[in-house]
Amino acid sequence: MKISILVPFHKQEPFIAEAVESMKKQSYDFFEAILVDNASTDGSLAAAKKAAGADRRFIFETEPEPGIAHALNKGLTAATGEWITFLDADDYFLAERLEKAIKTAESTGADLVVCRGYKVDEGGEIFGESERLVFDAVTFPLIMAQRNICWSMSFLTLRRDKLNSLVPFPVEYSAILDYYLILGAIAGDWRIAFIDEPLVGKRHHDDNFSADEFRLMGQEIPLTVDFLGRYAPVGSVFSRATYRRIVTGKYLRGVQYARRHGRIGEVPGFAKTFVDAGWIEPAFYVYYNAVAILQTGGVDKFRAFLGRNRLVHPLYYYLEGIECFQRGDFVEAEEAFKRAARPFRGRFLEAALGSALAAAMVNRPRGLRMLKRVLNREPGYIDALVSWQMLVGGDSAVSPILFLRESTLSELLEWK
Repeated sequence: MKISILVPFHKQEPFIAEAVESMKKQSYDFFEAILVDNASTDGSLAAAKKAAGADRRFIFETEPEPGIAHALNKGLTAATGEWITFLDADDYFLAERLEKAIKTAESTGADLVVCRGYKVDEGGEIFGESERLVFDAVTFPLIMAQRNICWSMSFLTLRRDKLNSLVPFPVEYSAILDYYLILGAIAGDWRIAFIDEPLVGKRHHDDNFSADEFRLMGQEIPLTVDFLGRYAPVGSVFSRATYRRIVTGKYLRGVQYARRHGRIGEVPGFAKTFVDAGWIEPAFYVYYNAVAILQTGGVDKFRAFLGRNRLVHPLYYYLEGIECFQRGDFVEAEEAFKRAARPFRGRFLEAALGSALAAAMVNRPRGLRMLKRVLNREPGYIDALVSWQMLVGGDSAVSPILFLRESTLSELLEWK
């Protein structure tokens, strides 16, 4: 059976020759490789052609419209294979990648075959593997609804006549087309088979198209909502509340990435449509928007936002504590932080720390005693240790923590 390999590329000069060489070394040679130059401005095209040489299995196309979806659609129009697979231009195939995909398809009657891959750094060193693929037709959709464990198009081989129902490749999911294809296959009741071994070298570097989790989650949230809304078998296991936790978790991945990368100004309004529709817990949206406004718009706008978005939720009480602290009402701040911490029996350490700091602004010895309890709860809590050092040293510039840790967010996500 003939396989068409679609290889879109945009400025991949350092890696594309290795990708081409890996295809030439395949143990299964009945394939065509369609390489689509997607508006490259470097030497990618020349490097690819040099590596391909006179091998007629390599076909070159151009797509001037920027974007991987456009490039894949162009490549697909030229494809003649019964099977379609993909290779990112900065990845490479192991020698048996195509052979094992076809053998698995023949032996199982699958419509989609998924393999695994090695994690490879920019210099070519292997530093890990993708997750094991040992899931059955029942558990696989439950896992994939939560996160994409098959995180590269280079892992996928699809029957062409089945793929036709999912193309043209949608531009709105350009960063998660692998996820789009797998969820589409699940929703379409395709037969899916796994090769539980790495057959691809998946390159990880700062220029990876899918490295930006803020953009990634901006696309993954609507795709997940669409999947959960139309694939009924997941609903026979997961409740609507679980759906909301799943989608809220993806929201948190996106905004946490933006925070870590100095892009907090992009957070206000992110995924608001899905908050309004009930797919994302409003308290997390209010929290991240509030702290973003505080950092970028100032205290007055922060206070006005809180006034417009009142909630009965520990996260809102935590924000109230920050607001009271900001205006110097430390007694009220301590009470607000205590309200936030109360349901969690000491596990909401940021709120416990906020209470101690507010108390210390009024009565330093009492605040230090409260801070000791926080440190004895978690001796390695860095923010509490720094606060202790500052308070013992007489520094009055201490302030509550704006951004919560992942463990705290997980606790809050489970709160009802």
